Amino acid sequence: MLIRPHNSGCLPHRLIAETCHSIQAILFDFDDHRSSRILERLITKGGFDEDCAQPASYGVFDEGIAVNNIEYLYWGKRLAELHAFVLARPPRNGFERWVKWQTSESNAFAVALVALLISIAVGILSLGLASFQTWIAWKAWGDSISSDDSEIVAKLQELVDVIRQQERQQ
Repeated sequence: MLIRPHNSGCLPHRLIAETCHSIQAILFDFDDHRSSRILERLITKGGFDEDCAQPASYGVFDEGIAVNNIEYLYWGKRLAELHAFVLARPPRNGFERWVKWQTSESNAFAVALVALLISIAVGILSLGLASFQTWIAWKAWGDSISSDDSEIVAKLQELVDVIRQQERQQ
């Protein structure tokens, strides 16, 4: 569909071409099935023009400019603002604000710092516990067998002798 300029006081043909292209190629892309279904629903229930569902055959804008090289003169700034808004949409409710705060870079640094402090504390605690266990083992090894323990050792020696005698008999 090639739009030719009229001298009858109509809208500029470039504005009309940009509007058609932005509706049919950006907002409701025919290659995207989800957006095509949304457009069909808007036509049937929302009162949109039925011609929006028909892909326009405008392969050329002005003076041979291909569709891939379109520079929007009228809608460019507004489309860029909308694109920036979609990429960095502000949170709409309290939960979204909380999630955005949780995913910020400063919060990530704070979480990393807390994790580092916790790991240092656990490391120091582990080192202290290992030192205490080593001291207990050294004390137990260093003490000699007392007289109360000698009775237990004697009974254990008798038990070992009985077990050995039973093995020999079998």
